[in-house]
Amino acid sequence: MRAIALIGCVVDLLVEVEGQGSPDFRRNVWVRIEEQEPTHWSLGGMQPTAEIIASTFGAIGTDGVRIARR
Repeated sequence: MRAIALIGCVVDLLVEVEGQGSPDFRRNVWVRIEEQEPTHWSLGGMQPTAEIIASTFGAIGTDGVRIARR
C-alpha cells in the first residue's frame, strides 16, 4: 500500500513540474518502482551493507514495514 502512495506522489510531482500542472499530462506519466539488492546501491561512493542501511534508515520488521529509529 505504501508503494501506491509513493507512486501517487511521484506522479503528482511530475505533473506539476514536467507537465506544468496540465491534467492531460498525467495520462502520459509512467512510474516503475524496482527494488534492488543492497549490492546494487551506492551511498556516498561506497557499497552499503544491510547493517549500514538499517542504521541509517531503520531496520525492516518481519511484517516488511520499516521500524522507526529511536
